[in-house]
Amino acid sequence: KPTFDVDGSLSILKLRGVIYGGDHHFTSRYITPTGGVWFHDGISTGRSCVFEGDLNNLPNGHLTSARGKIAINLIYAQVL
Repeated sequence: KPTFDVDGSLSILKLRGVIYGGDHHFTSRYITPTGGVWFHDGISTGRSCVFEGDLNNLPNGHLTSARGKIAINLIYAQVL
């Protein structure tokens, strides 16, 4: 887990999202604090997100690509 120093105290960062790109289109996955993984593609899912499962139960490498698009950006958030 990535960490950073804040006034002498280590803060832990957790993965909260992934942005995918390809063919002039972007999609994303959101990871909830409890590990739920949700997929969003404005073209195919509209305003809805599709639940894919619990992060701990998904296969290794699942987050590296999404429906033909590759991961281009990772979003981390501080654990409070």
